[in-house]
Amino acid sequence: MLPLSDKELEERLSAAGNSLLHHPSSPDELLPLLDQIEELLQKVEQSPARSMQTALSPLTKALVAEELLKHSDVDVKVGVASCISEITRITAPDAPYDDDKMKNFVVFGYSRTKMSDEELRNMISRTLTCRIDKRENCEEKMTEFLKRCFYHSGQYDSEQHFSD
Repeated sequence: MLPLSDKELEERLSAAGNSLLHHPSSPDELLPLLDQIEELLQKVEQSPARSMQTALSPLTKALVAEELLKHSDVDVKVGVASCISEITRITAPDAPYDDDKMKNFVVFGYSRTKMSDEELRNMISRTLTCRIDKRENCEEKMTEFLKRCFYHSGQYDSEQHFSD
């Protein structure tokens, strides 16, 4: 694919977001769309211009629709999670969603290193702060977040390890 201008990227992301807002329910239609969206999102720099933020708005909204987050197909859920991960990267250090949406997210670590869920949580907790939300109950919120962090060890080139 030829490199896209910022304007072309904005147009494609906006169109993809609008398509996803009126998403098809079948994995055969959703998966290619989610793949395309993830590829486009990977081209967006962190802290983008306001015009890019506007273009991302329908997509950001569509990705947290109940129908997608609770889709019956695991590949659709993985595709949605990958796209949300890119949205989170783009908007960092700001959270892309409000507290009600963010409390439904789960974090999965995956690498070849042998590690338990608890070891991952301990590693994350050493640098976890309430940079985003400095309101009350910060410790409680961090504890709740860590309960949603899980780890799986496996080889990157093994489909079997990914599906375990």
